[in-house]
Amino acid sequence: IVNNRNNKPLDLQQRQRSVSSAEAKAVSSNIKEPHHFSGIKEPCRWLQGSFLSIFAIINIMLEIFIQSFVLYFVVIDPIGGAPIFFVVTKHLDINGKIKTAINSTIIAFLVLVFFAFLGNYIFNHLSITFPALKIAGGIILFIFSLEMLFNKRQVRKEEDTNFDSDNISVFPLAIPLLAGPAAIISVIVTVSNIGSNYINQILGVTSLVLVMLITFVAFFIVAKFEKIVNKKVTNIFSSIIAIILAGLSVQYILDGISEFIN
Repeated sequence: IVNNRNNKPLDLQQRQRSVSSAEAKAVSSNIKEPHHFSGIKEPCRWLQGSFLSIFAIINIMLEIFIQSFVLYFVVIDPIGGAPIFFVVTKHLDINGKIKTAINSTIIAFLVLVFFAFLGNYIFNHLSITFPALKIAGGIILFIFSLEMLFNKRQVRKEEDTNFDSDNISVFPLAIPLLAGPAAIISVIVTVSNIGSNYINQILGVTSLVLVMLITFVAFFIVAKFEKIVNKKVTNIFSSIIAIILAGLSVQYILDGISEFIN
């Protein structure tokens, strides 16, 4: 080993220092991450992205379920329908009232599911566009909410009730008390909003099932405990529900106008 400048031999210490520095550079240039650490970063990034994606999907599904549930609960109105059920079935015994509650909720559910999946096809066959359907549904729901707010809907239902009907489960309980025009329009618009995703469709149907179960529970409580039905309490709940429905109906109209313009 010689000095590059003077071509003089290096002493032992200088040679050792030169070799040590050269080895250190060579070692440092060849250093790599241990094998068990090199494959961790990519899976961690993948897991983080997967968790974020799963959270976003769950959030969207929860939003669809809550929106569908609130809308169905508002338009079907189990609390407001309970006093009507009480009036219509006052001539029946407890078993007859429970049977009527079961039949009416099942029939209403089947009617709404039918329109949910075939109603859009019917409207398309008649060349009715989705924005027009949204605007029409919003107007109907808004009128519906005003009737609820001023208690006109309750009075009209009581006046139109057919007490002599042999099958009150179908009319007036299932149709039009539970599966009325507002509820039919709502399920059609909701299913159209959800789209063709089967999981989201299942969520929408599940929310409808839950509302029907709540309706049956309300009817069952009325059948079992007639004395706890207070007209003032039901009027308060109906007013709150009417305000929520008015906001949803206006939003439907605004969405329909926006989609038509775009």
